[in-house]
Amino acid sequence: MSLRSLCPLVRPLHTRALHTTCAVRKVDDLLAKFKNPSSPYYMAPGEVGPASPDDHTVSRPLPEEDVDWVAPPFTRHDRAPKLPHMDRGYDRQRATVHEWFDSNGFDSEGRVEWPVAWGDSDMYRHINNVSYCRYVESARMKWIESLVPDLGEVGQDYLYGRRTGFILKEQAVRYRYPVTYPDSLIIASKPHSIKPERSEFKIHCAMWSLKANRLALTCESTCTIYDFDKLKKGIMSDAVRDVLMARAH
Repeated sequence: MSLRSLCPLVRPLHTRALHTTCAVRKVDDLLAKFKNPSSPYYMAPGEVGPASPDDHTVSRPLPEEDVDWVAPPFTRHDRAPKLPHMDRGYDRQRATVHEWFDSNGFDSEGRVEWPVAWGDSDMYRHINNVSYCRYVESARMKWIESLVPDLGEVGQDYLYGRRTGFILKEQAVRYRYPVTYPDSLIIASKPHSIKPERSEFKIHCAMWSLKANRLALTCESTCTIYDFDKLKKGIMSDAVRDVLMARAH
């Protein structure tokens, strides 16, 4: 066999050996980084790396070793502003908002402060219109919860929709100011236009933006007494009427 005929066999072997040598050097370089305290890959004795590529936790001691481990401190301060519901600097502003609600006849019970979620934003970067309706719905249920102690034995029925309860007949929303993340909303409600003969009443809801310090939304909802056993409009009892009238005043 001539030397020329051996070349196709020798070259792959030479190339494979060269690739193997490069791979070994890369592994050696990586191991050296693990041992170098100035390297971001450094691991102190008694620590292990992540269990998988999806594990983003910091180094931790081996299970069989007794090593005192302390979580590393933050390297820099949190530069993100605190959300309004977490910042005590908004306390005086909150008090002013509640004073405004009180002076405009809103019920002192059932108020709620709602932290705005980033996921509630739309493509225009303000809170989506449907999200406002969900806020109002939750605030309405919070206000109904506040009625339970006053309603006595039937309070749980109105809260959980058993036998007789409240249902939403209609609502009209007026968007006054575009809320953006981050923000917190204080929502208050007040009943009015109570009509026992029609078994219905209205709830006026107001939503205040803490970040903008202005009224963001108002909503007018009509609720009806509903008989869940007979699946039709129910009767507003005198006890329920008295509770609603007391809250309206």
